[in-house]
Amino acid sequence: MTGSDMLVAQIAEVTESLVTESLVTDPLTSASLTEFPMSIACRDLAASHSLRVSLKRGLARQALDHAERSQASLPDLFRIAADLRPNRKALERMAQRMKTTRGVVRASVLVNGAGVVIVVRNVREVVTRSDATDIFTERAILYSRIAMHCGRDAVHFGISRASFCQHALERLVERSCIGLEAPLLAQIDAEAAAVLLAVMHGTLIEDEGDDFARALRPGLWAGAVDFSGAEADWGVGFARDTDRVPVFSARTFLGPAAMRPRLWQKWQALG
Repeated sequence: MTGSDMLVAQIAEVTESLVTESLVTDPLTSASLTEFPMSIACRDLAASHSLRVSLKRGLARQALDHAERSQASLPDLFRIAADLRPNRKALERMAQRMKTTRGVVRASVLVNGAGVVIVVRNVREVVTRSDATDIFTERAILYSRIAMHCGRDAVHFGISRASFCQHALERLVERSCIGLEAPLLAQIDAEAAAVLLAVMHGTLIEDEGDDFARALRPGLWAGAVDFSGAEADWGVGFARDTDRVPVFSARTFLGPAAMRPRLWQKWQALG
């Protein structure tokens, strides 16, 4: 039996319980898929809607589990940031140091050269409420974009956040053209970075009381923007900068076919 035959046979047996480790090697990258066993190395099969429906829950859970195992410690990152200095070489060293820190997805010197910006990843329990009543609780990947620069007497921070619940991740797999041959978490990292920029620049779409962020794939993240304060373990020194942190909570993903006509027009107008 050839490698391709083995892969097709494996996919044919996919069920909701298929979340065990595999030693299949991805023929596209020649990389072991032990860490991401549900990555599928077949672009033709990736286009199958039935395959996406079968895989969505397992892929979403897997992304959440991996994010939880490798999540950032924000208090530790803030302590590292206390060593920030305003000269260019010091900023580059800080960005490089941040890149190698657990849970940091992106790190670079700000375009204007005034500081450093990082995107970090955590997992939190998110409670959905209606009329002040808790409806259900589910895990979500919470991303924080933290821009830091040196003030006269302290390091100052600008923070925006975005969360993606399991349901939203499942809908992305089901409704988008996202590649199944690559780990889902890495693709969510890229989506989150784009959403955080939209939150920071105020370029979200508003329609009928909901907020929408443009996705990197054709489609929109649907959710709402709320505001939160500094978390208790960040330290009281950060409360001044973080008393109103915008948080975009993605509840689901909409492909073009799932959008209302007016929303579709607004999405098209983004170019």
